[in-house]
Parts: sequence; structure tokens; C-alpha cells
Amino acid sequence: MHGITDSADCWIMNYNSTAPAFKLARLGYDVWLGNQRGTKHSLGHTTLDPKKDKAYWEFSYTEMGDFDAPAQVDYVRAFTGQNKISYVGHSQGTTQMFYQLSKPNNTINWGEKLNLFVSLAPVTSLTHTGSALFLWVS
Repeated sequence: MHGITDSADCWIMNYNSTAPAFKLARLGYDVWLGNQRGTKHSLGHTTLDPKKDKAYWEFSYTEMGDFDAPAQVDYVRAFTGQNKISYVGHSQGTTQMFYQLSKPNNTINWGEKLNLFVSLAPVTSLTHTGSALFLWVS
């Protein structure tokens, strides 16, 4: 899962000899690329128009952790028939999974669904940032 202000494109950009998704596919991995809410690939909401409806943009990493990450993991598991899959996240893509995994009394048994969680440039707090954009979205 990609980071904030990015999309799944980040995993396939660059030459196919160096792009992470292509390298993993050549190694025999079944690669699935997810897009978080608000990316150019996820603007097809059934009732809200991202250009007109402010409500479209009213979400945070908690909703992505509560709904999107579990739905994406379950979709890949169901489609492939695999009991456990690996989840690779970058930046905000790690935040939503950290949030989901750290929930007390979590009703999701992640040990039955994930065999590996790789967090690249993990983000769990924005306490020491000076970036107006990151302060606004946190």
C-alpha cells in the first residue's frame, strides 16, 4: 500500500528492471496493488463527486484501517484462495495497518490472514513535523 499523496503507481514507476512490483513479480510473487481513498484511481464513488462533495474527502487513516485494509486483504485472500498473504506498506500505507493491528479487543484475527507485514518508512506519529500539509491531514 502506497503513502500519502501517492498511488499504486509508485510500485510500478521507473524501469521494469527496478520497479518494486515488477521485481517481485519476476521473483514469482503474486503482486496486488491497492489504492487508498482519494487517489486518481479511486475517484469513482457511487454517490459522491470528489470535485463537488466535501463529504467525499471526510476520511482518515482510521477508516482506511478499519474498513479498507481488511477489505483489501480479504479480497485478495478470497480471489487467490490463499489463507495468508503478505502486506507491504509505505508511509501512510503502514499507518492504516499499524492502526488496525494495534486496536484493543480487535475482532480480526490477523494471525490467520497475514504471514508478513513489511513497513517501509513507517509513520505512527506526526508530532515533530513542520509541514503545513502533514499537520493539516493529521
